Amino acid sequence: MNPALKNAVEWALIALLVAGACLGLLVVANGGDEEISAVKATMLSLGIAGGWLAHLVFMAQCLKISGRRMMPWLLLLIVFTPIASAVLLAMLFSGAQSRQAG
Repeated sequence: MNPALKNAVEWALIALLVAGACLGLLVVANGGDEEISAVKATMLSLGIAGGWLAHLVFMAQCLKISGRRMMPWLLLLIVFTPIASAVLLAMLFSGAQSRQAG
């Protein structure tokens, strides 16, 4: 796999992990008997939004480096983030493995 593509994939997954961690903390904090503070909810929500946007940016870099069409994939990533990300990453990895084998 191209080192630039590998780097973009790694950062996209880290950004998705950050967004997922913030979402998990928000769900856990909101599931208790006591109310969550507005500051905590706002900061976790900003973490979710920032992680998701960073994920989209790094996935767009993956698309650009791999030479795929960007707009259809970005629309799919926006609407179906976890599913479209998994499909795109699987396609990128299978393409990289087929190039190494051939």
